[in-house]
Amino acid sequence: MGIAHYGSRLIARTAWILAAILTASTFLSIYRQPVGWLPGLVVTGLALGAACSSYNALLVLAGLAPLSATIFALLRNSPVGLDFGEAMVLGVLAGWCTRRSVQLRPLAVPQRFAWSAGVLLVLALASGAVEATVFRAERPDWSLTTLTQYFLTQDYFIRVNTIRSTMLYVEGVALMILATDACGGDRLRRDRLLRMMVLGAATAAFFNVMKILTSAMSQPDPWSKFLVYFATARLNIHFPDLNAAGSYFALMLFVALGFTARAGVAAAIASVVIFGGLWVAGSRTALAVALAGFGVGASLMGPGRYRKLLAVVAPLVLVLVAVAAWKLYPQGRNAAGSDALAFRVLMGKAAVDMISAHPVFGVGPGHFAELSGPFQNNAHNNFLQIGAELGIPAAALFVIVAWFAVRASWREADTWGTAQGLSLGLVAFLATCLAGHPLLVSGAAYPFWIALGLAAYVDPHPAVSRRVPQAGIIAIAIIAATLPFRMSAAKQHADVEHASVGFSNWQQESDGSRYRWAGGHAWFFVAPAARSVRIPMRLGPAAPAVVEVRLFLDGIEANRVVLRQGDDVRTVRLNLLRRATTPFARIDLESRIPGIEKPLDARPSDSGGILRVDRPIFEN
Repeated sequence: MGIAHYGSRLIARTAWILAAILTASTFLSIYRQPVGWLPGLVVTGLALGAACSSYNALLVLAGLAPLSATIFALLRNSPVGLDFGEAMVLGVLAGWCTRRSVQLRPLAVPQRFAWSAGVLLVLALASGAVEATVFRAERPDWSLTTLTQYFLTQDYFIRVNTIRSTMLYVEGVALMILATDACGGDRLRRDRLLRMMVLGAATAAFFNVMKILTSAMSQPDPWSKFLVYFATARLNIHFPDLNAAGSYFALMLFVALGFTARAGVAAAIASVVIFGGLWVAGSRTALAVALAGFGVGASLMGPGRYRKLLAVVAPLVLVLVAVAAWKLYPQGRNAAGSDALAFRVLMGKAAVDMISAHPVFGVGPGHFAELSGPFQNNAHNNFLQIGAELGIPAAALFVIVAWFAVRASWREADTWGTAQGLSLGLVAFLATCLAGHPLLVSGAAYPFWIALGLAAYVDPHPAVSRRVPQAGIIAIAIIAATLPFRMSAAKQHADVEHASVGFSNWQQESDGSRYRWAGGHAWFFVAPAARSVRIPMRLGPAAPAVVEVRLFLDGIEANRVVLRQGDDVRTVRLNLLRRATTPFARIDLESRIPGIEKPLDARPSDSGGILRVDRPIFEN
């Protein structure tokens, strides 16, 4: 028993250390960007604060993250852009993981919720490992150190790739667990965090409205122009996805309304300001969801003896308001409803096709757009997007986690308050996910994940059967067992057609012909759709007087030729008849001194090499 306990602690500590290294290495890459020291110092301060008190760091993050773009614009000393909100989140997570690796203790998280979230997190991390394998296969000339620097420790914030798409899922789930754990079943702590989130949302909405006001002030009749702009313009200065902004403000609107029972005036003002941000964002889905939520909230906020009456009256009022809004809504503010619906149906079909083709583990985070056909767009349905990118099990786990959190906060009290306001806000956000993809936008996703964690804080250690952890362990074991096969398959099917090793950059003659210099051992990949390939080559200035070049097709010698200094270009032909089942053929060129088996130890440069290799010529 003692050995098992020690082993579990060792595994837990190792996991926390690895998580701390991953998050720290990514957020520290902000120092590699030409934005000055201040942004990095702020993020580092958050990391140190989280290492001391994860709850207080989360409070700061909840209030400032919605304003991260504005804060970054004030701190940077150049126009270089990056997602400063993600940097702040990574800093907080790095500090939390570091603290956890030192002070091991059980997470104050409901067990069913924790295991569901944990398996979802492992699924996302496994997809990231598969993506890393693909990157490695597509760049065989890069060392592991170079790849790590390019994607994590050096250029993380300036590269838009599938690794960052994976990290967005990972960061979101980790934030959710952190929020639940930081509250530890303390209702006062949860409410303080929610107040900070409302303050941040109200400030963000206020800045949006002020942006419209400042634009109107430059016009001859500023107040009338302000009303026109406010009614017709769509705007969000914090991130460009307006529909995602609508989802975020819909969530925070109901969280703010949840405080009206205790802080009536302040909460009402914040609610009005946030609704202004929701209107300016101009998402019709979010506005419709907010309208429906108002009816539910109105029936709950009234006195108990009037609640049944309100339950009947509220739907009638909502119908009247909806009809009025439909008639009075500014024409041309959004795309035509029929066009928007048709596009979402089309993208939904693309998502269903991907799910049918890859039902268990999906096509991988960030791949939906490139596989969606000519539209190159997302699914506009976050549930389908998760199913397509991470698989049906991940989508099911997401639904389970969301249902658990909403149910926990809804059942907390019978009267209107912060818990039920939080539940309504989460339901509103999830409803907008049926027609949008706010979870793909960090500015909207992070507040949602935090709110989801706060909703699930109630009863952190309920009695559960042993089946819950057993099921979680089995699920993680299956993911771990299948991961090597997934990585192997991903490597075999990686798009390596233009990948090469041992060559210089492409050079160009005055007549437009192109060539590369090759070292003692070089290889490249081709799509074997042609019957054969002809490779023109001759010796370069760094070569000995006589060189034997052996050509290999998928590791099997297919031809050889002897080249001499001063000879004209020789063209070597290879028949692309293969035994391998990989989609791309690998062709190796090994340059040797005749009679010596080992290839020459020489590397090419842009000015010379062992061989000059012209562009291959394919024959059908």
